[in-house]
Amino acid sequence: MIAGEQLVWQTLSEALARPPRLTVSEWAAAHRILPRETTRQHGPWRNDRVPYAAAIMDALSAHDPTQVVALMKGAQIAGTEIGLNALGYWIEHDPSSVLIVCPSIPDARKFSRRRLRPLILSTPALRQRVEEESSRDAASNTLYREYPGGAVILVGANAPGGLSGNPIRRLFFDDADSCTAEVGEEGDPLYLAEVRTTTFPNRKVYVNGTPKIEGESRIARLFLRGDQRRYFIPCPECGWMDFLTWTGYANFCDLEDGGHHRIGLQEGRPETAHCVCSGCGARISEAEKDCMLAAGEWRATAPGDGRTKSFHLSGLYSPHGWLSWAEVAREFLEVKNDPVALKGWVNLRLGETWRRHQDALKPQRLLARFERWEAEVPTGVGILVGAVDVQDYGLVYLVTGYGAAEESWVVEYGEIHGDPAKAEVWGELDRIRETRWKSASGRTAGIECLVVDSGGHHTHEVYEYCRARQGQRVWAIRGGNDPRSDLVSRASRKNQGGVLLWTLGVDTGKDTIHSRLKIETAGPGCIHIPQPDHEHGRWLWANAEFAAQLASEVMIRKRHPRHGWTRAWKQVRDRNEAWDLSVYCLAALRIRGPAVLRDLAARARALAEPLREGEAEASDEAVMPAAQPRGLMGSRRGWVQRW
Repeated sequence: MIAGEQLVWQTLSEALARPPRLTVSEWAAAHRILPRETTRQHGPWRNDRVPYAAAIMDALSAHDPTQVVALMKGAQIAGTEIGLNALGYWIEHDPSSVLIVCPSIPDARKFSRRRLRPLILSTPALRQRVEEESSRDAASNTLYREYPGGAVILVGANAPGGLSGNPIRRLFFDDADSCTAEVGEEGDPLYLAEVRTTTFPNRKVYVNGTPKIEGESRIARLFLRGDQRRYFIPCPECGWMDFLTWTGYANFCDLEDGGHHRIGLQEGRPETAHCVCSGCGARISEAEKDCMLAAGEWRATAPGDGRTKSFHLSGLYSPHGWLSWAEVAREFLEVKNDPVALKGWVNLRLGETWRRHQDALKPQRLLARFERWEAEVPTGVGILVGAVDVQDYGLVYLVTGYGAAEESWVVEYGEIHGDPAKAEVWGELDRIRETRWKSASGRTAGIECLVVDSGGHHTHEVYEYCRARQGQRVWAIRGGNDPRSDLVSRASRKNQGGVLLWTLGVDTGKDTIHSRLKIETAGPGCIHIPQPDHEHGRWLWANAEFAAQLASEVMIRKRHPRHGWTRAWKQVRDRNEAWDLSVYCLAALRIRGPAVLRDLAARARALAEPLREGEAEASDEAVMPAAQPRGLMGSRRGWVQRW
């Protein structure tokens, strides 16, 4: 009897000594303090503020059998905060080492400074446990923070050493689609990191990110591997439960019960954005959103692999006061006719992959869209820019007019035959550069910026030509080899000629031009090409050959030595000058500066204003002055452009 009493008391004492069976959401509500420097909603964490987050967090709790949690999401939907709450819970409640993977080592350092350090300092339960950073003590630094029972280790996805180390029980993989496609010769960084956890039956892997390209998206692939959960919310009128979509962009909607709650609006009026119930058709105002979110629930829409819970959450679920339906609608109306901008909207706001159209441009279809113009410079143009491609047989040039939202009109295309080593060839280019084209208003416009490709066999001649005319905005350019770089970044004088040289992200420019050539209605991004006017001998170059040159390259997949498998453009016919020059003209516009981009609509109005009787035409600069690159200046980052 005495032995039995001792056994009871021993069992009771052990039970009382165990840590409470907390979930991550309960821990966050009890301990997490959102710091003022990282969020507008600072103060104690409230689960009722983001009710959809609780189930995602709880799947990361120690007693939940889920091994992998994937969140495919729109931007600014608290995805990283969910991971930080899980991290704090693991440190205090279920300690073991945690590996945090960011896209690069600089990103990992930034994450440590801007997210991890504020998390620890603002949360008393963690501040007492995690060691302070020390520049002298290697045991605790920016990328390694120790605590009783484990450590937080931060690595970059582009560093194979950090991904292939010792086994790890907890993994937090942030912004998965922004990581490199391959780590050296070792493979996918997510796979390498996840393999480190497989020896632990009680492992936890949390992966979040905004998806990018369909078929290439890492987070979308993981979402499809899991049970594909959607957040169902009730209609305030009829109670019908369904999830939110934006018509036409729900790539993973395969349920049998229909159209889902969707956001609608009166045409052209974003302020009228509302939710339409898929059950009764009722119009639901955004004022009901928080109540709908509070009554929502996650539902699996696929069987999954049995160990992965995957969640999808678009920006449409953003709590009231964060991101409104009206704002999402306004952004959509701004980008809907520009495929490049629309891609970003689909990724960032809807949290959906972008379905890339792999079909090549059809020259016949482009030719059928050539338009009849009344003047050399159509109404809508605010600036003319030019580009030159240097060939062994001479120079090929293109003059393009740009208007509001980068809508463009091809004004002139031609060739200057002769040896580029001879001065007379460049003298003929000067004549073209000094030409003024007439608009319907009677005003004229000239080329405000000219870029010349310095690649090829005549680099020296290009440098000499541009050096003497830099004060007239004649710039040397060359193509870069980074498929992910911006079309225009910074200029440099580190070249044999010592001239101002712009290195272009030509793949980025080709993506943009390819998308814009598919726009068939006038508006943002649309590229207009004139029909030949045989009566007046104008635009005779606008023929089948010109259309074929615009369709001269197709997209393929290619292995890049530093970036793994990437997309690349492949030339499928001999001549492609019109295609390349279209990219260069867009670069010339961007080089012209942000002030010009902002003023394109005003410039177009000024050029379309008819000349009054006796009025002398002002120069382009007098009509609309704008900033221009003056050269380079020194800084701690080296030589940079100044305005």
